[in-house]
Order: sequence, then C-alpha cells, then structure tokens
Amino acid sequence: MFVDVGASVAYGLRMPRSREWIVALAALAAVPVDKFLVQPLLFRVEPVALGLAAGMAGLVLAFAGPAAAYWWWTRPLRRARVPFALSPSGRAFVAPESPVFRGLLTIMIMTHAGNLIPVERVPDTDRMRLSTLPGAVPVLIGLAAVLVVIALLVLVLPGPSVTLSPDGVTLRTGLHRRHLPWTGLPPGGPVRLTRWALTLTPTRRTPGGLPRRATVNLLAYAIDPLLLATAVHHYTVNPEHRAAIGTRSELDRLESAYATYRTAQTATA
Repeated sequence: MFVDVGASVAYGLRMPRSREWIVALAALAAVPVDKFLVQPLLFRVEPVALGLAAGMAGLVLAFAGPAAAYWWWTRPLRRARVPFALSPSGRAFVAPESPVFRGLLTIMIMTHAGNLIPVERVPDTDRMRLSTLPGAVPVLIGLAAVLVVIALLVLVLPGPSVTLSPDGVTLRTGLHRRHLPWTGLPPGGPVRLTRWALTLTPTRRTPGGLPRRATVNLLAYAIDPLLLATAVHHYTVNPEHRAAIGTRSELDRLESAYATYRTAQTATA
C-alpha cells in the first residue's frame, strides 16, 4: 500500500546533445558579445545612471537569454513523468537523470567563464579592447578555460543517481557516494518530500546525536518525485518485497500499485 508523502513534480528525461552544446556555446559567447558590442553603445547614454542600468541589464540578459532558451527547449521534458529504469549492470531500480539541472549548471559556468575575459575601454573612443593590465589577460583567460573544461565535463560525465537495490538506497553525486541500507531507514519514514528535494532520515546518528539526513535534489532527476518517495517508503514498510527489486516483475508490480494509488488519490481529491 502506498502512503501519500507529498505533491508530485515531474521533469523530463532526454535532451538532444546538439541543443546542449548550442546553448553552452551561446552562454560562453554572450558576455563577450555584450562587452565588445553592446556596452560601447551605452557610453554616451544620458543620464549616466540610465546607461549604467542598461549595462547591468545587458549582463543579466547574457545569462538569462541562453537559460531561457534552454528552459523553453526542455518544456516537454519537464512536463513528462518518467518511471524507474532497470539497471543494466545489476539488480536495481534507477531514477533517470534529468537534463534540465545539468544544462542550467553548464550555462551558469559558461557565463562565468565569459565574464572572466578582461576588457577595458579604448581611451577617447567608444570601443572596447582586451585589458592591457600586465598579466591580466593570460591569467584570466586561463581561468576561463578551466571553467569551460569544467562545464564540458558536466555535460559529458555521468550525472547524479539514485539507485534502489535489494539492500538499500544508494545516492551518488559527483565523486561522493552514500549507501543507506533499508535496515537503517525507519519503517514508514521519515520521508520528507518538497517541491525541490526529497529528504531521507536514517536511524543512525552522528556523534553529536543528530540524524545524518540524506537529501536528493529533485531538479536533477526525471522521475516522478512522488513515485520515488513512495517507493522508498513502500520498501521500508514491506521488507518482503525488497529481494525482488531490480526484476521486471517487481517493477511492473510497483508501477501498477502506484498507478492504482494515484487513481484513488485523484478520485478522492
């Protein structure tokens, strides 16, 4: 039996890689384009406060433009509701990753990289040029290159994951991996679900006596958050079903039970 643990927010599953690269490169180029082409047009704007305000708005749009394009492109994906996937490497259910969080993070990093390019106004003109401050260009361009590499790694490396297996829940973010055995999660919860995060509170406590909570950033996943939360809750109170996790028959049973639960919830709403 499923127990209601919160409202459902769903995100999509797949994004064409070409669009990810297009938006990433646009984010990298947006700030330099603003600095070299847009900002010079504002030098003679009167009053000066208006020119400064327009300049700041241009910098904001340099990030907001690519981010808005990516957000629009991922509309169908963010509205989709995706079930668990069977792990190809073993008996487990895997929460599919969403491209939305990864894409927006890449845009943010690329924008910062473009912002590091040092520029200055050419004296007595309305043009911009690379900074003539000794050592500034190679150092800052080098830092920008590092950020570009990090952004590209964000796009191509495996993202975060939540895996349900017969022995527990495994959370992986970057190089950090944390395993929560079913026996370490209190039956029936607490499983706290908000719009943006799922929080699991194991029975094991820190040396200071506080529970070491595990938080799942739901923006990073394509799965229906309510399905993820109720599945974790279900296996904490039904240990007899854990051994079958990772099999097609158990996935079908889980999805069928969840669909019945959601239908009942809709009928009583």
